[in-house]
Amino acid sequence: MDIGKINGAREIAFVGRHKPCVYFLVGDGGEVLYIGKSQSVGVRIGQHMASKRFERLFIIECKNDEEAFKKESRLILKYQPPMNHRVDAWRLGLLTREKILRVLKERGCRKTWREVDALLWVYKKNPIEFHSVKYYKPDVVDFIIEKVL
Repeated sequence: MDIGKINGAREIAFVGRHKPCVYFLVGDGGEVLYIGKSQSVGVRIGQHMASKRFERLFIIECKNDEEAFKKESRLILKYQPPMNHRVDAWRLGLLTREKILRVLKERGCRKTWREVDALLWVYKKNPIEFHSVKYYKPDVVDFIIEKVL
């Protein structure tokens, strides 16, 4: 994925900022290697320099920490950079299949995951996959209950 495709990202050379932002570590070919968030990007980039190889740095400034958290999570799920190994999907309200089954059970639905998965597939309620973990939008629980109960 090329950094030029990310709306609002701009390259910076000096990293002395102390404002919430989402930052991108970029390789020499323009590919995004890592997406992170920070309140103090200069300190965070210094930490990355010890463990990650990258050529350029881009940022998107955010109004507050919550905006930075959500933007970072969305961008990681969308672009899946090779150096990112986790995402705060819960901040976006995304659910794993285990959480969906727990909520369905609490609401009186006794379907197995295989039955639920087949229903989601038929109605094209596709998950977002990140490092082999599937995440679903929260409306999927109400959708399943509407179709099953």
